[in-house]
Amino acid sequence: MDANVITNTQITKQLNEWYQVMRAQHVLKARQLKKEIDTNLYQIEENPDSFIYYSLLDFRYNMLIVI
Repeated sequence: MDANVITNTQITKQLNEWYQVMRAQHVLKARQLKKEIDTNLYQIEENPDSFIYYSLLDFRYNMLIVI
């Protein structure tokens, strides 16, 4: 097993943390978490539920950085 592979639980945990940071409007921390999450995007795309959640959070992120 590749050392860079993370579980769906870990992905969900990262996505939830990203969501909480965005709700608190911490733009710099949200940007940092997005970069970390995007490195595992190929794994997120494999799970439809995670990918839908990621897509919603990505939209919210884009709205946050525009404001």
